[in-house]
Amino acid sequence: MKRTLMVILGLALVLCTSVWAGGGKDSGDVTITMQHSMVPPEANALLQQYAAQYKQETGVTVEISYVPWESQRATTLSKIASGQTPDILHGNSNQGTAEWVEMGAMSDLSGLLSAKMKEELIPTAFDELGTFAIPFLQSPEIAIFYRPALFREAGVTPPAPGKAWTWDEFVAAARKLTKDTNGDGTPEQWGFAERGLAGFIAMKTYIPHLWAYGADIIIPNGKNGWKSGLGEPAARDAIAAQVALVNDLKVLQPSYITWGLPEAMRAWGENAMAMFAVGMWWASSVKNEFGHVYGEDFDVMAFPVPKAGNEFNFATYDYFTIPTTSDSKEEAYKFIEWIMLNPKRMADLAVVDFNLPPTIKSALADPRFSDEGYPLWSERFALWADWSRFMPSSSQYAGLWTSTIIPIWEEIVTGRRSVADGVSLMDREVKAKLGN
Repeated sequence: MKRTLMVILGLALVLCTSVWAGGGKDSGDVTITMQHSMVPPEANALLQQYAAQYKQETGVTVEISYVPWESQRATTLSKIASGQTPDILHGNSNQGTAEWVEMGAMSDLSGLLSAKMKEELIPTAFDELGTFAIPFLQSPEIAIFYRPALFREAGVTPPAPGKAWTWDEFVAAARKLTKDTNGDGTPEQWGFAERGLAGFIAMKTYIPHLWAYGADIIIPNGKNGWKSGLGEPAARDAIAAQVALVNDLKVLQPSYITWGLPEAMRAWGENAMAMFAVGMWWASSVKNEFGHVYGEDFDVMAFPVPKAGNEFNFATYDYFTIPTTSDSKEEAYKFIEWIMLNPKRMADLAVVDFNLPPTIKSALADPRFSDEGYPLWSERFALWADWSRFMPSSSQYAGLWTSTIIPIWEEIVTGRRSVADGVSLMDREVKAKLGN
């Protein structure tokens, strides 16, 4: 009897220990998967390091897979359609995360979010996608990067701190900064530059022109619907102003339409552009490529607007999401929290991913993000958070841009179609695809 009792107590102890360790399942048997598109190789290496450390601490295996940034949206949509999504998805609001949420493919994490996570996240964390995604990086997607030395040579003064240039002020500066020193009709220094129309990612370059004028591809139509915003005069004015930069004012080189990152990097390094419209990741890129120092070799300002009140910052977040198809939602969330609620882990990840600011308050206090040598603290771009504006959370927004707006805008820029005709065609096409 005594022996039997001891056996029973031993079995009970094993069972209790098993339940305590992993809810009845050995944590060493748990595997979760994460897909990310963080471009720098150092980011992938750090995530792999985190996975190994997490395995050592918890026994949970985290399999990390990388999908190139340019194919992230298409790859993820394909996985959603086939039901083969990983347990954790890294997304970005300008690369389709809003689409995934609107499609019902992402889990509402409100039941998993800890009080500590809610306390540590910045106040605007859930403004865009609610609790369907946890933002871990802040990514201002458009600013005017400029070369102070070239400004001084041309006698151009940047806008006052906390202000955006008017469009007329911007154009006047761009004209002064465009220099044809050889007199052959082709400037060696262009006043302004932006990246070409090719591909989904170009949306970040061209949508700001619409926003500056108070327009957009689509606008709300009642509580739950959308309608074309391209029939508004502001949309025509915005596109006409952008096209004039290259065709009439000749401050933007015609070849920009085919530009990719290598061309832009080369032009920057050769001082062939005085101002460049690009995301804040550029600061890290030019520092790594050329050793350029913020405040000396480059500075930043907000995108110009035609009138006060239109100031904006094209803001996006990088998110961690958990698809509805995941069978390991709690384990997936635990890994996310393990990364984000450790200030050094989160700050290290932010540094390797283009030095973008983290969303965790304690990580933001890291000296790498909090001193005056960090571009986002520039007094000329100090209102970037207050001016934050996100893309509309419509699953059709990105598709409309790719299928309809890009090809027609390109026809306008290259002179194959007039502004009036092109914008009218955009408006008709968008209405047809929206069903209104």
